[in-house]
Amino acid sequence: MNRVRALLISFLGAAVLMAALSYDAVLWAQDFAAGFPGGGGRGIGLLNALYCQLASPCVLTGDNASGTGTLRIRPPDEDTQLVLCDQSNNSSPEVCAAFSFANFSTNEPYLLMGNNTYYNTSTSKTRYNTSRTAPYVVFRGGNSDIASGVYMGAINLAGTDVGLWQCALNSGGTTATCTASSGNTTDLRGPILNGGAAPCNGVSGGALCHNDLDNVFYGTGTTATIHLGSTTNPSNAQIWQYAQGTGGQATTIFATGTMASPTTVGSFGYYGSGTGDADYADMLMLYSFNKTLALEDGQQRTATQQVVRVMDNVAATGEEKLGIYGAGTVTFPQTQTVTCADNAGGTNATQTLDPQAHTITVLNNDATGCDVTMQETSAQLGAVIVVCIDPASTATNVNFADVANVFNGAAPALSQGDCFTARYFDAANDLWLQTGASNN
Repeated sequence: MNRVRALLISFLGAAVLMAALSYDAVLWAQDFAAGFPGGGGRGIGLLNALYCQLASPCVLTGDNASGTGTLRIRPPDEDTQLVLCDQSNNSSPEVCAAFSFANFSTNEPYLLMGNNTYYNTSTSKTRYNTSRTAPYVVFRGGNSDIASGVYMGAINLAGTDVGLWQCALNSGGTTATCTASSGNTTDLRGPILNGGAAPCNGVSGGALCHNDLDNVFYGTGTTATIHLGSTTNPSNAQIWQYAQGTGGQATTIFATGTMASPTTVGSFGYYGSGTGDADYADMLMLYSFNKTLALEDGQQRTATQQVVRVMDNVAATGEEKLGIYGAGTVTFPQTQTVTCADNAGGTNATQTLDPQAHTITVLNNDATGCDVTMQETSAQLGAVIVVCIDPASTATNVNFADVANVFNGAAPALSQGDCFTARYFDAANDLWLQTGASNN
């Protein structure tokens, strides 16, 4: 009898415990399924919860009224994660994808879409499997416009978080800046258009803006070409082109017509040693094609103001070779001076002259006179020289005798202040030819 009584008491106690547990489970299921259609009853809520756990696929068909969500997960710590894993094809440790939402501060909500990575307790990311890389996209918000945007990156095998690309609002929220992060390169493939009205550095609304200290363009082949043009004024007009050839030449071309068939009107370029025409080899050239080549000043110059200056060796001695002034005066400032020293022998001193400037001065210090022999070592075809006897010379003659195939003059005998001009005639005759003389 006592044994039966004990057994009955045990059975009744177990029944009460099971009832309590079942009631709690039903309450949990009801709360979990409260947002589901048909989730108003406790039993139906439990069935819906079991259905989403056991059936495949799990279908939720609620009304997302006013952003309440078909399924809302909101843990107390505001660190919400939806983790997707593959049970049948995975590694150890398991690799999963995570949708992580975190409000690390009240001002900066973050949404992370990560492959093999998730947010833990801060904006730093954690990998599920540290022997795998972890690419991700982060959507960052905030209580200010600046820095709100989209960020892309990847955690490499060494565990370094490398930013790849980002596009974020600027201060004011009306413009955005998109950049490759951390010095990485971005391969942008066209056409790349800016259809908006945002200015580029304050001008040219709607323009595609390259705003950096250095803009570098590389071609992957043996030659490289950059075109600039307009699609509307006139249609497809090419206004500028840079081209680099295999022979080392680099040419800036100005053209009209279309991009596909431009008409060159001018160019500025360097021709390397690989060009076919030897006359152009290793030369910097300025071209005009059937157009006036104009060098123009932006304001009216006075008679004594310089309009054009040609110099060499600017970084060092800076010798001016040519000057043009407001009155139209052309000057050749570089001069050459040769001196006939007194031989004190009662005979004419001798000197050679290899012209190396447009204006040449001969200073005669010999009491008897000086005989000058012309040379052509530095002569350039078409060169014109003006040779004058320094007025400070002694009052004796300076003679320039004919030299076969070198100098052909009227055997000028010049004294203080006298001058003559000569032109290097042609390479075949190798000849300085006197063109005039003065007797001052």
